Amino acid sequence: MTTGNSAAMTVSVAGVAPPDLSSTVCQELDAKNKDERKKAIKELKPQADRKSQRAHTQAKGAGMTFSSAKVSVGIGGGSSIQGVATGCSSGKAREALSGSTVKGGTSEMQTGKEKVLCEQANYTHSGGGSGSHGEAKVLNEMSQMAKDAGGSLQGGSVVFNVDWRYSRPDGGVCESGMPCRLCYRMMCAAQKCGIKISLCDASGKPQPFDPDDECDKEKAMDPSDDPYLKLDKRMGEDPLLGRGVL
Repeated sequence: MTTGNSAAMTVSVAGVAPPDLSSTVCQELDAKNKDERKKAIKELKPQADRKSQRAHTQAKGAGMTFSSAKVSVGIGGGSSIQGVATGCSSGKAREALSGSTVKGGTSEMQTGKEKVLCEQANYTHSGGGSGSHGEAKVLNEMSQMAKDAGGSLQGGSVVFNVDWRYSRPDGGVCESGMPCRLCYRMMCAAQKCGIKISLCDASGKPQPFDPDDECDKEKAMDPSDDPYLKLDKRMGEDPLLGRGVL
């Protein structure tokens, strides 16, 4: 039995499944990201308002992230959230996509006025829009689904494939599968809910997010011992160019 539907995530009475750490899952999530970006470019192009045109430019170039995730996370009472979902950092793109990406929880969640994840995490998003990033919207949506079902996120796994596009000083566009530092901290908090997170690397294989339990070191930003930079290296990315110039 399943209830609810949030861009292909459902609340189910099925138990939590073991994490799928195959290259196949990364390929499927990559295809989902590319499909959603392609649809956003197509749907935003004919819209004449300034915000839609700006979103169209970002979808084609830099400034818009699509993050797809395969989810199997417990919410208590023998129920779980299962499925695949995509978060997009642009609200305008989501409108144009007619609900094929997640809403991203409540506006209070996105702006840091409402806690997300679980009680143990004690986490709210920072200001400045980080709660509306692609990865954040997926975890926000999961938090809302758990709350609506009378539970909270507890245990299980999430595999993320991130398609982050950003600008170079010379005007070029780079691609990365890394979370930003603020989304990294959110994922660290999610681990306190017992959720195991993996990220698809540059070769299309899932990498464990924090295999050595070093999240607490990140805020010091010590270049010689920064777990965020260690993740970047495990992901096979260049610290400046990510996966390369598009």
